[in-house]
Amino acid sequence: MTTAEFLERFGAVVGEGRMKLPTTVIEAWGQFVESCEAGYRDILDEFTFDRWVRHQIEKVPQDQGLREFDQMRWVEEQVREIDERYRTLLSDQILFPDWPWWEASFPRYAGPQMAADLLRMYGLTVEIREPPPAWP
Repeated sequence: MTTAEFLERFGAVVGEGRMKLPTTVIEAWGQFVESCEAGYRDILDEFTFDRWVRHQIEKVPQDQGLREFDQMRWVEEQVREIDERYRTLLSDQILFPDWPWWEASFPRYAGPQMAADLLRMYGLTVEIREPPPAWP
């Protein structure tokens, strides 16, 4: 099984515009988690939209055809590392127990806008992380 066949199958499974390459999908998930580590700076709606990449990732191991490719070990390893980072950020307060783990709760800290949205929408208080001062 060739890399080209793997990439074709991967793109067919995730099938979302530019999100057809494993590196692109993994990079998007990693960047999202990185933004959460710093304290997500946007509003709740954008957070929900940005987090959607994890749904695309979830399709990958469920596809029997993709599981036959050796390249899946690399994909699974990368996703596992990023998932672990995200899990450490999540609040212990599970708001949606029937939802996927990455949506069941929110990060325990956020930027001011996101923190305000979480308090207003769900009564969830999180630590506010201010952006670092701009360089002169």
